[in-house]
Amino acid sequence: MIRIVWDIHYKCNYRCPYCWFENDLSIRYLKVRPISSQEWIERWNYIHDKYGPVHIEITGGEPFVYDNFIYLVKEISKRHTIRITTNLSLNMDEFISEINPEKVKIISSFHPAFAGEDIFLKKVITLKKGGYADTVIYVAYPPQIDLIDYYKKIFEDKGIVFSVTPFCGIFKGLNYPGAYSDQEKKILAGYIGEDKDRLKYTLNSETPRGKFCRAGQRSVLLFEDGKVARCGPLKTKPFANLFDKDFKFLDEPQPCESDFCPCDDRKSLLED
Repeated sequence: MIRIVWDIHYKCNYRCPYCWFENDLSIRYLKVRPISSQEWIERWNYIHDKYGPVHIEITGGEPFVYDNFIYLVKEISKRHTIRITTNLSLNMDEFISEINPEKVKIISSFHPAFAGEDIFLKKVITLKKGGYADTVIYVAYPPQIDLIDYYKKIFEDKGIVFSVTPFCGIFKGLNYPGAYSDQEKKILAGYIGEDKDRLKYTLNSETPRGKFCRAGQRSVLLFEDGKVARCGPLKTKPFANLFDKDFKFLDEPQPCESDFCPCDDRKSLLED
């Protein structure tokens, strides 16, 4: 199934210092043509007619502050599956009452500087009982690493999967994840587990450049204005726009053009 990561917008009610666009004013104040819910729904219907059901990962800023978000998700999920990454800062009652948990899942992103752990945990448990979510993600920002085991116990004691994602960015003049110490990498490797590709391309910073990759063919990054890039590291090189009359994904794998392969982008790489 084709996977589309949709940066639906870059507005957020949190200001996390480790957010990839927190200090990027060109992103935070980017002016784009407003696209109505109906325009998006029609275009997602076009994708379904052309390619069948796809899987959509909705992220960006905080998705639930997007206009008409729950209505949009309800309509799109009639034809596609969706997973939403959210900080759970908003009331989820309407979402639970309107959305089919067989088509839409939630990844709960925990930011302890902004969210009280008790209230956050209560929301995650409610979502789990409804069949929407059982996983919490936590960013291994250097000042937060020492708290990983503490939060892991809190969530796992309630049957919640606690997932740690490496920090990608600058902290105290050092570029992460490459700047993690050997001890920090050892800690993170324990959470990444058996995903050897993630260890290779994220923690160990091995370059994927030149390897053939299905990014652009079987997975893409979609922006709030409809532009489409092969993946996150190539976000400044869109190859099409979803609203192009005859939009299509790339026909075949292409060589990777990036020196870095974070998150789930590596899943599109074709190894030798």
